[in-house]
Amino acid sequence: MKITLYLHVGAGKTASSAIQKFLHVNATTLEASGIYVPDNSVNGQLRGRGQHVMYCGSLLQNRATAGERLKEDLARIVAKKPDCKSIVLSAENLSNPSGFPTIFEEISEIYDIRIIFYIRRQDDYLISAWQQWYCKIYSDFNSWAKADWFRANWELVCRDWEKVVPLDHMRVRTYESASRADGGILADFASAIGYPEPKALSQPTGVENQSLSDSVTDLATGKKSLFRDIHDNDFYKMILDLTGNKYVKRKGETALPIEDRYQIIASYRQCNEWLCKTFGLAENADRLFPDIRQQNLHELTTEEISREKEEIILSLILGNYSQQKALAKKI
Repeated sequence: MKITLYLHVGAGKTASSAIQKFLHVNATTLEASGIYVPDNSVNGQLRGRGQHVMYCGSLLQNRATAGERLKEDLARIVAKKPDCKSIVLSAENLSNPSGFPTIFEEISEIYDIRIIFYIRRQDDYLISAWQQWYCKIYSDFNSWAKADWFRANWELVCRDWEKVVPLDHMRVRTYESASRADGGILADFASAIGYPEPKALSQPTGVENQSLSDSVTDLATGKKSLFRDIHDNDFYKMILDLTGNKYVKRKGETALPIEDRYQIIASYRQCNEWLCKTFGLAENADRLFPDIRQQNLHELTTEEISREKEEIILSLILGNYSQQKALAKKI
């Protein structure tokens, strides 16, 4: 009987970091049930478990040997864990159009590969991805979104993996429906990997990848010199350290005009209809994701964003002064 290989492929901005932390804190409990969560390097060189983005990214550095390396790393796990029934890899970059299915094709005859894929409404996903990664290297959201439209085309992701994994071996859920499940998205994920009592597992504490306000995003947009790369979050961490939670993302606000959001959603209608038909997610594309009209979004004006940007800068100066003052008292 084949060992099951669960691939949590994201998408990004659908609680992937929370799921990875969940895997880390529950790795020992899951292993007792035959569900093995490799360390982050997959070869035993790192202590953390459950976050395999860097490992999967490293496979792309030498595509000629990537499949063989993956095969050897997984075989090493199976040899050390004779009671292993399944292995879980979690890496949201597996949903990027980088050719990962070709690498995993080499082990498709050895393992029963199952895909776990959470998706979001495309406008929400693109805005979140812009805020966390792409505003650091580009200066205009609309130009980037049009050029990188494929990043939110969930049908393309599924069809890419279909080269290796049959569609009926893919578990595709919307982020919203999974979050509404009994126990939330973490319990939904635990159920997806075959753990019999999802709600009995430990729940990680704290907020992963705290989203900041649209004004913070606007302040950072196009400022390449502030970031080492798109994964460098020191600037955002500084704002949180010096101002607390004052400038975190506020529910019900949008810097992107609502009409622009509608246009983004409309451009993915064919993709969303395919998802509904293929995976039975909803009656039609209009019912697949939450309706914007029911969210009562407030469109932020240019004046509101500019005013808050000024406030952020002054708050950072004040926060730095307060910290220096506190340190001086300790000397």
